[in-house]
Amino acid sequence: MGDRSSTNPLLWITGADSEKEEKEFKNPAHDKLRGTWQRMRRWAVRRLRDEGQAEDALQEAMFRVARASHSSAIAQPDAYVATAVARSVTNILTEDEPLDFVGSAEDVESFMRLPKKDAAKELEDRIFMGEFLAAMDEESREICQKWLRRDEWKDIADDVGCSVQQAKDKLRNAIESTKKRLLGPGRPKK
Repeated sequence: MGDRSSTNPLLWITGADSEKEEKEFKNPAHDKLRGTWQRMRRWAVRRLRDEGQAEDALQEAMFRVARASHSSAIAQPDAYVATAVARSVTNILTEDEPLDFVGSAEDVESFMRLPKKDAAKELEDRIFMGEFLAAMDEESREICQKWLRRDEWKDIADDVGCSVQQAKDKLRNAIESTKKRLLGPGRPKK
């Protein structure tokens, strides 16, 4: 399972589609996109446990990104590529959900009473959370990640170099501003 990639993510960026241009103009955004593509490829292979299916997911993602890039400019191509690959993997996983043997009739009955986990929804939530954290500034992201890990507020404040109340305020403000930026303004209260 090598780390070869069958596609070049720079094919989707206008003006970055030739090897000559890649060599002449070193662009950090292109390097970032290449890195994202390789990470998402490795993630797809791990998640699907099949290199062939991972390549199918990458191919589907490539078509999605190519379609979108032809109709409009993509502000953050690396984030768009990551989301496209994750959606493609989710589609493949939801098509091929494995059946598990659960045992006797009593086991089946107890299994039917268990709440069902929606793997696709869980993956979409993780992707959204990643996009949400990526949209925050570095200090706010650090506070939010520590808060999500359930670190003590005192420890969070000490790490960031502020008071507990200031850390809480920074988190609240960062969450509100990021929500507005990603989801748009909320509905007016009646």
